[in-house]
Amino acid sequence: WWLAPKVILWGFVTVDILTTIMQIAGAALIGSSQSNQKDPTTGNNILLAGLAIQSFSFTVFLVVLTLFRLALSKDPKGQSSVQTKIWFISALALASLLVYLRTLFRLAETAEGLFSYLSIHEVFFGTLEFTPVVIAVGIMAVWHPGRWLPHNLAVSSDHSPTAGVKTSSGKQNPLADASAKG
Repeated sequence: WWLAPKVILWGFVTVDILTTIMQIAGAALIGSSQSNQKDPTTGNNILLAGLAIQSFSFTVFLVVLTLFRLALSKDPKGQSSVQTKIWFISALALASLLVYLRTLFRLAETAEGLFSYLSIHEVFFGTLEFTPVVIAVGIMAVWHPGRWLPHNLAVSSDHSPTAGVKTSSGKQNPLADASAKG
């Protein structure tokens, strides 16, 4: 892979934390402005910026997930393990697309401004925010990651998963063996 898993993980976690803080700050400013009968535009713009950055990050995540899936399917050594996990990868992709739909809806709703058409018609909330999330949670409950990840996962000194990984000499990783005994 061209990018280390730790970089991918911490990149997405960092962006998610920052965009969540932005959205909370924007929503708090909106509430404060409305309570004080002031213009909530600044708060709405901060909220909108947080949602826009989150949407972009989610788009990048979906691209990385797609590239990962394509890389797995092209790896002749990994074909048997890919085939056994194809349902999980597909479920993850579908659940992610549903959450992405919800994120894009929130972006459009916020871009319209407070008390706009999308925000005052409950049918949009039910079909584009609530329902996709419920379905995504249901999908991930059935195809839970714990069912598809190695059960005897060992962690090396650099905190990377090593269970079931063979060394360049073809021998089983001794760290995986040590943790299984321990």
